[in-house]
Amino acid sequence: MFNIVKLPTHLRKWKMIETIIGDYPTEITQQQVDFIDRENFYTFGKILTDDEIIEGRFAYARVWEANPLAEEQRAGDGVPGHPSMKIESYCHEPALAKLIANEYILRIASAALHTPVDELVYVDGYMHRQRLYARWDYCDWSWDGWHLDGAPNIDPLTHCNVWMYFNDCTRDEGVTQALLGGCEKQRENIRAGYPDGDRWEPGNIQDGIQAMIDEVGHDPDKGTWAVAPAGGGLAWGGFLWHRIAPNRSGINRTLVTYEYAPRSADHKTEFKDRTTAELRESILPMLPDDKHYLLDY
Repeated sequence: MFNIVKLPTHLRKWKMIETIIGDYPTEITQQQVDFIDRENFYTFGKILTDDEIIEGRFAYARVWEANPLAEEQRAGDGVPGHPSMKIESYCHEPALAKLIANEYILRIASAALHTPVDELVYVDGYMHRQRLYARWDYCDWSWDGWHLDGAPNIDPLTHCNVWMYFNDCTRDEGVTQALLGGCEKQRENIRAGYPDGDRWEPGNIQDGIQAMIDEVGHDPDKGTWAVAPAGGGLAWGGFLWHRIAPNRSGINRTLVTYEYAPRSADHKTEFKDRTTAELRESILPMLPDDKHYLLDY
């Protein structure tokens, strides 16, 4: 179940990890839990059926057709992405909404959050709007792309993002690259009492991160990649240093995010605050009766 790709000896120090959790896991091992505790992410193999994958692709395409990008949104300052669509835009699609209660997604989120499945709640979701209008490279950016999506929420994680891929996601499709060891370095800095600040300024919480980024550089053989097949994906927390890789395929990444938190978390109200009770109730029939608690809180 635990699968680390074997590399030539001269590359093994980079620990290029492809799929950590195998297909249709019946359990998440302690070794895998230890990995996400340490690194703030793990990838997983196929957990959807072929029919679910196909249904998801068509639902994804319908949502895109119904929510086209405005012309001015199709070009930016080199950053190859656009504002994501929140779940309000696609919760009417059963193929996408029902995955909120997917048993494997819940098992993966449960392990990441150290929380029993029946104590999880669904707190948000979004569909990535990364459309390809031009080929790009790191040199086209106004920055190198490495960033965090949130404030520190480690030890343990307080929320878990689960990315579900509906097409194979390899480096050619612009897969996300994670900075292996970045969370450990930040833990050291937090424990040392450093203040929060930009990564290139010494003496703050990000101290030492820039040196790790410089070491990885643009070498595709240095780093860790969120590679997974259609029906697989990536589970991670917002305190992960990561960036998107250049897309060489000409095919858009096709993925949807499902986000969970412990029922006891104090930050879980954004989805409820942003949606009406009627909208949330419209999703419930798409979930099994014994999983309504994921939205009914």
